[in-house]
Amino acid sequence: MSHLRGTEWQFSNQQWEAVTNIHQHLLVSAGAGTGKTSTVGAKVAYVLRKKLAAPSEILLLAFARDAMKEMRKRISALANE
Repeated sequence: MSHLRGTEWQFSNQQWEAVTNIHQHLLVSAGAGTGKTSTVGAKVAYVLRKKLAAPSEILLLAFARDAMKEMRKRISALANE
């Protein structure tokens, strides 16, 4: 799904590894504004496009409603490209 790199979201090599690595658990830890939400959203879109899981099999947790709304918006944008 390398075409995600052509979207408005630009991923570093480390972010792209987090998006495409499906063989182990990863912890995404970084400061504010570094792309954590975009990376997690791209990971969900990657898993869905590769048919590695159904939407009903994915659980995302957020600490605030605004954060969840933003995550839904980003995943929808990536999934519809």
